Amino acid sequence: MRENPAARVAEIVASAGGDVLLLAGPRLTGELLAHGLVDEMLFIVGPVLLGAGRPVIPDIGREIELRLLDAGTYPQGTLITRYAIDR
Repeated sequence: MRENPAARVAEIVASAGGDVLLLAGPRLTGELLAHGLVDEMLFIVGPVLLGAGRPVIPDIGREIELRLLDAGTYPQGTLITRYAIDR
């Protein structure tokens, strides 16, 4: 998928006939967002402060509005949120 990941993911989505779950890093996620290939995003936040790190999504040149669909917590403090991409 290194050559044109957005085109390959579009092919997979078209052939799947339903939802596709993709676990991706920041660079691939940013590319898929830029091409309008993401409908929902899931964020898992652990209760640890690192003090530094990479952005969740690299700059894709535009703002994307998110709408909260669901949120939950686990006893150890982990937070899971699910958002829809508003178009």
